[in-house]
Amino acid sequence: MRFKFETRRHGRCLAETEHDDDAIRVEIWYDQNTDPKKVEYLLHITDLPLPKQITEAGALQDATRIAVNHFYATKTKDGDEFEMHCSRITARWPGTLYNKLGG
Repeated sequence: MRFKFETRRHGRCLAETEHDDDAIRVEIWYDQNTDPKKVEYLLHITDLPLPKQITEAGALQDATRIAVNHFYATKTKDGDEFEMHCSRITARWPGTLYNKLGG
């Protein structure tokens, strides 16, 4: 799935989120108007709810919020890769995510 969001530091950004075996991969693109840059997250989420409690789209959006929260709070540079082990209490970004159709 693709999500658009905006931060004060990076301006307009795009997150592409998908399942990757037993984890969720989130690629965040920023500075798209000048020189596109990418930061990548591989999230291993534990303490998952039972499969029927959350939709696939909801799980991807939740993982995106975790990655965006780290991206927003931490200085990153083009090409950075992070692998994180998360749980239900991992901080989520509270801002607005726009679902970009076609993803």
